[in-house]
Amino acid sequence: MRRNRRGFRKESKYKKFLFLLIFCILLPAIAIYGGFYASRYVILPAIMYEEDINKEVVVDDTQEKKVENTDETRKVEKSPSQSKEMKYTMKGITIYGIQIGSFTSLDNAKIQLKELKEKNIIGRIVERNNYKVIVGFGFERETIQKAIPLVKEHFKEAFVFEQYIKEKDIMVENNDKEYVTKLNQVNEKIFEEMEKIEKYIIQSKEKQVEISSSEIEKNIKEIKGLEKELKDININNRGKEFKEEYTSMVGELIKGLSNEISSVNVETGMIEFLDKYSKLHTNN
Repeated sequence: MRRNRRGFRKESKYKKFLFLLIFCILLPAIAIYGGFYASRYVILPAIMYEEDINKEVVVDDTQEKKVENTDETRKVEKSPSQSKEMKYTMKGITIYGIQIGSFTSLDNAKIQLKELKEKNIIGRIVERNNYKVIVGFGFERETIQKAIPLVKEHFKEAFVFEQYIKEKDIMVENNDKEYVTKLNQVNEKIFEEMEKIEKYIIQSKEKQVEISSSEIEKNIKEIKGLEKELKDININNRGKEFKEEYTSMVGELIKGLSNEISSVNVETGMIEFLDKYSKLHTNN
């Protein structure tokens, strides 16, 4: 009986020992090693594989963006060549004169012009709301202001009239920009010569002497040189049409100034040029 008890106790201790060995040592060890090998050979490779795929996707997206950007760049590079024409603006000019009459009827305005011509006074008609009769012209108000006392001897209500010849937009090819710039420069110089002539005429009237042909011929020579520069300007398309029409007007101005040089003839030539210039800037 005692032996049986002793044997049972020994067996019981053996089972406890075996239980402790399996659950406290072997199973944790197996779990640790199992987790290690699973992480190393299963989980980590799977994670690395997903990262590689993501990297490939990012690279592809970047390449696609680069391709899109390249296409956009090409479009931008192509756009200037596709746009063959550009708009360029001829500068506007402000001129001053002396208003002596204003009429609702064009015929009445023409009657006054005829009366002025009989007195060797050159005038022109400017349409603004109605028909205004203007004599003289200049590019500075002060220049015209000096002539007011002379005009008021015949027209007491005379006053300085300001006229703005607006800008002219013309279409030219991209490579014609420098030529249009040159056209603007020549245009300004022509008006500078005309202003010198007008100042000289006003001074002559103040002194009540006839203008000297030698003085006017100097200005005509300068304008002829500018006319040659105009002819050498090579503009295409509609810019060419504008340049040719303007060059023709300058040629007519030279003829008007050169025809029997006198105050009346010179002023007539310049006023006719101004009328044509205003219409050139107004017409489309």
